[in-house]
Amino acid sequence: MRVSKEYCLCKHILGYKDPYNYGSIYATDFLVEADKAGYVVPKFEKDVALDYLEKILFGKEEDYSLDLKVYACSVLAKAGRIKSSWIRRFQEQIENLPVYSKYHLAMALAYLGDDKGVSEMLGKNYSDESVKRETGGSLNSYTKQNAIALSAYMDIEPESEMVPILVKRIELSMQDGRWGTTQDNAMALLALGKYARYIASQDREYSGI
Repeated sequence: MRVSKEYCLCKHILGYKDPYNYGSIYATDFLVEADKAGYVVPKFEKDVALDYLEKILFGKEEDYSLDLKVYACSVLAKAGRIKSSWIRRFQEQIENLPVYSKYHLAMALAYLGDDKGVSEMLGKNYSDESVKRETGGSLNSYTKQNAIALSAYMDIEPESEMVPILVKRIELSMQDGRWGTTQDNAMALLALGKYARYIASQDREYSGI
């Protein structure tokens, strides 16, 4: 019996027969991040995962929500599969995107090489209103939203004045040494890990008075 690539992805990464699309993108995101960080990531599994994200991106709008498509597009761009026409299409729909999707789009624009688009995207003042935790779908939360933002800034504009603000928000959202869910912990640690590596790489001179 021949098994589809999509089935392989769900079985290998998520352990389910039926796909959970957000989980598939989330898992692929971490495969790509691990690869970029220098860890050994099996090429076949990564390519299968990226192929699945392309299916989501090109799928019907009634089957895949806008935020799913933007996230998939961002991960594909990070992996070198830049879909410029889709990035531009999402750029035209900026007002319909949730805050976390705007940061995903900013990262896609950065990989596209559109410095002006990135600057315009990050230059907007996105509200820091209380975010209600989602128990399904994209599993959004206050911690996750700020972690995505910090991750984007560390990839694009690590010297931004927003960086220490976002680090503080993530720090303050921690309770008893951890964040609310497995995903919150993963996203927060990914973003803070980028921040820690950046700080460690800076050759700064300090002086006391």
